[in-house]
Amino acid sequence: MKHWFYVNLTGMIWLSGGMNLVIKGTRLITENHFNIPFLVTLFSLAVLIGTFKNVFIFKKVVKRVVDRIASLKMPISIFKIYDRRFYILIALMIMVSVLLNALRVPSVIRGFVDFAIGFGLIQGAFRYFKFALALKKASYF
Repeated sequence: MKHWFYVNLTGMIWLSGGMNLVIKGTRLITENHFNIPFLVTLFSLAVLIGTFKNVFIFKKVVKRVVDRIASLKMPISIFKIYDRRFYILIALMIMVSVLLNALRVPSVIRGFVDFAIGFGLIQGAFRYFKFALALKKASYF
């Protein structure tokens, strides 16, 4: 396997996690039976926040992970793909979710947070796919 495969794999992991969070967030938001204009506003705001999270946080994370993968010698251990900072970021996102549940935050707010994070992860996944394609093309020359 080549480096581009591991970058692509990481993108698939982010896409899977993002889709799960978007689906969960959508379910939590829509179970409250709000009116359509409120739902459109809420989802639009979640998309906007997810996009900002992607642009200002995930963009740097993706670049750092791709650079790390590209610098690793083959074969690559799946456990060496991410550095400590990435695992801390994941742990923080999980802790936010657990805290929201423990504090019995209303489901619409939990859904909003899940949807926004999930949307950002999906956008981040496509950054990985873009890098994977560039690495794949570069490996043929």
